[in-house]
Amino acid sequence: MANEMLLEKLPALIQGYLAEVEQQAAKRGPTDGLLGFGDALRNDACHDRFADGLQALIEQMVTAPVSPAQAAFALRCLCEAPLQCPDNTPQTACARWMLEAAQSLALPLVPLLQPGDAAQLFQWYRSAYPRSRQLPAEKKLAKALHQQAGK
Repeated sequence: MANEMLLEKLPALIQGYLAEVEQQAAKRGPTDGLLGFGDALRNDACHDRFADGLQALIEQMVTAPVSPAQAAFALRCLCEAPLQCPDNTPQTACARWMLEAAQSLALPLVPLLQPGDAAQLFQWYRSAYPRSRQLPAEKKLAKALHQQAGK
C-alpha cells in the first residue's frame, strides 16, 4: 500500500514541477534574462525544488523498497516525462532539459530491476534517446540499464 503511494507521488511531482515552471515563466517579462539583465527562468529555484523532491522520493522508493515492477514503472515514468514536454517555448524547453538531466537521480532504482525488465527498458530507452543525442545523465542511465540487463 505504501509503495503504491510512493509511485503515485512521482507523476504528481513531475506535473507540479511543470505547472510551477509555467507559473514562473508567466511572471517574467519578455526580456528577463536577456543579456544578463533580470532573472532568467533557467535560474529559478523551482528546478532545485524539483530535483530535491525527486531525490527524496527515489530514496524513499529504494528504502521501502519498491518491487522490481514498481521500480520499472517509476523509471519509465521519469524517462517518458521529457518526451511529453515539447521544447517549442522557452519554459517547456527549460523544463525538458531539467527532466532529462534528472534521470541520473533515478540510478539507485536500476539495481532493483529484474534483468528482463532492465533489458526491456534499455531497448525502449535506446530507441527513445538515441546515443548520439544523449546527455551525460542519460548515458549513465543507459549504461546502468544495460549492465543490469546482463546480470
